[in-house]
Amino acid sequence: MAIVTGSRKIAVAAGPAAIVQLRCYVAAMTTDHGQSQRRSPHTAFAFRSFRAWWDDYDRHRTWTGLALIGIPLAILLAVFGQPPIGLKGPLYYLGIMGPTSGMTRGVMWMSRGNVGRAWMFNPASLAVLPSVALVLVRAAYGRLTGRWLSVSIQPYPWLLVLVMVAVLALAVRQQLQVDLLLQNPAG
Repeated sequence: MAIVTGSRKIAVAAGPAAIVQLRCYVAAMTTDHGQSQRRSPHTAFAFRSFRAWWDDYDRHRTWTGLALIGIPLAILLAVFGQPPIGLKGPLYYLGIMGPTSGMTRGVMWMSRGNVGRAWMFNPASLAVLPSVALVLVRAAYGRLTGRWLSVSIQPYPWLLVLVMVAVLALAVRQQLQVDLLLQNPAG
């Protein structure tokens, strides 16, 4: 049996294996919103669950857009401080802190250059601005050269467990800081 698509002819075995091969072929052709034909095969770096490679288009446009929105927001936080509206979940008012409690104040202090105070409110806030900067540097490089750095992380069970343990540890740490987080709403 053979499948003909445009100028391509793909041989497929008959029987149950044919269905598997056909599904793999269709999945390869329809992933990435029809842009898989432009995929660059050059892997820049690969390590077990992490892979990085160069592409000729931006696979992570959503992250670039969020970073472009995040920079003006960080500047507004640095200049004006906390917004007048509460950005807290309902559990905050019951004294239950989550892993993101204090994140806005942490980003505000980080954008003001006070790393110690940012750590005090939420250690994860230290990763926000450098991550945004890396995404914007990647976007600028991609625009200038037409080569986009793409990354992929395989969700292996041990990696998911590691992330869950880290989030749980952060939630416990934030709960231990409940007095600071409740008594200092303005940062």
